[in-house]
Amino acid sequence: MKAVILESPGKLKYSDIVLRELKDGEAKVAIKAVGVCSSDIGRIFKKEAYFYPIILGHEIAGRIEQIKGNSKYLNIGDKCVIAPLIPCRKCENCFKGEYSLCDNYDYIGSRSQGGLADYLIAPLENVVKIPSEIEYIEACLIEPISVVLHGLLKIKIPGKRVLIIGAGSLGLIAVQIVKAFGCFEVIICDLFENHLKIA
Repeated sequence: MKAVILESPGKLKYSDIVLRELKDGEAKVAIKAVGVCSSDIGRIFKKEAYFYPIILGHEIAGRIEQIKGNSKYLNIGDKCVIAPLIPCRKCENCFKGEYSLCDNYDYIGSRSQGGLADYLIAPLENVVKIPSEIEYIEACLIEPISVVLHGLLKIKIPGKRVLIIGAGSLGLIAVQIVKAFGCFEVIICDLFENHLKIA
């Protein structure tokens, strides 16, 4: 299969690689779209990757091609997104169900190979089926939206005035979420005029 490989800082290569065999409890996903996160920019240009060579990409949408093991919710041909965080499921935080605080997590596209390839193998628990009417390019936004939503769910938003600091991609997502949740007024600030125009 083909993949975009970050061989060293600033050096990307489109190349052939061999995809390993599926293990029990995994799915093979045909990648249809991948978002580029600002963290990927740092990994490419600022020596912020954990290792080289690496396939980046953690905002992933695709179609399930193969499943090994039992799944009540997933079928071959389903449209899906990939939750990139892979918790160890052994540490104290994992036992509490606080997987985002896992002491020994793996992360697709950062600590392990990512989605800028024809195919990706992922744990079944990380493959999330999406409705067929969602376009793949739109589905790439589910991962960053979920990050913002996770933080906002702890705040009572309806009827409130909300200040958002930073009008980058996540800030703009936050604007839309708080408006949908019924906030009274949204105030957003940023150092860059072009960001504010978009906001």
